[in-house]
Amino acid sequence: MTFEILQPHTGPIPADVYLPASPETVTWGRLPSRADAPVLTVPAGTTVTIDTVSHEGILEDQGKDPLGYFTGHGVVAASVLDDAVAIAAALSRDPAADGPHVVTGPVRIEGARR
Repeated sequence: MTFEILQPHTGPIPADVYLPASPETVTWGRLPSRADAPVLTVPAGTTVTIDTVSHEGILEDQGKDPLGYFTGHGVVAASVLDDAVAIAAALSRDPAADGPHVVTGPVRIEGARR
């Protein structure tokens, strides 16, 4: 069985707006809160395709090196997600205080109540 690997900005994007996972659009280790600036603002009714990234391969106990982690488990280098590599290289987290998850957002909906 083979799976199609969708790198950022590839494959069908069935929405009005596309929000990739990148160092500029994710938080690592915590959920966004009201205090966080939105990474995207859209009018109500807009459909958005949001990329997400697993924390596998980017955690410190896995080497914080998705390319090394996944190729070490038999994944070909071209199949390692570019966004995961960029996030691991650009962002840091405190394992003692932060959770493992990478969260894309927040997205602000124009006119929505706070």
